[in-house]
Amino acid sequence: MNLILECGSRRLGAVGKRAALTLSVAGFAVASAAAGAAPGIGWLIAARAVQGGFGALLVALLPVLATTTVRPEARGRAMGVVATLGPLGAVSGPALGGALLAVAGWPAIFLVNVPVALAVIAVGLRSLSSDGPLASPTAAWPPSSRCSAVPRRRRCSPSAWPRPGRPGCCSPCWPCRS
Repeated sequence: MNLILECGSRRLGAVGKRAALTLSVAGFAVASAAAGAAPGIGWLIAARAVQGGFGALLVALLPVLATTTVRPEARGRAMGVVATLGPLGAVSGPALGGALLAVAGWPAIFLVNVPVALAVIAVGLRSLSSDGPLASPTAAWPPSSRCSAVPRRRRCSPSAWPRPGRPGCCSPCWPCRS
């Protein structure tokens, strides 16, 4: 999660938050509808892969929105709500999904996301100020070794972090731990 917050929030903070939220939620909804309408397993797998990509964007975007759109004195509470949503879904998802599956069949598990996503888009468009259109992040993509997903095992000081032309033992996105 720290890697997503450190590296993802830097990228998403500069692209237009309202536009990024609309794109990621709409993409998730379209992928959910495609999964619900999938004629076979190949289409279902492809739709779920796209749904996972847009879901990853949402995971990186929600903490950014919670920290940039909420008053400083309420940020802790907002981050608590964001941190609670994942475990809440993990606990309630299987029971609610099983009930929905028993009543309406497997496509309904995916199709139920569409009206929820439309409501989230409507609230986001109404609540978030327009901070410009979706723009490209300013830094190069894909991220360099500065945001490596593999944690290092040595302890080092900031002076040993990598610099252009000189590799180091640590990265600012994932400090070394012993």
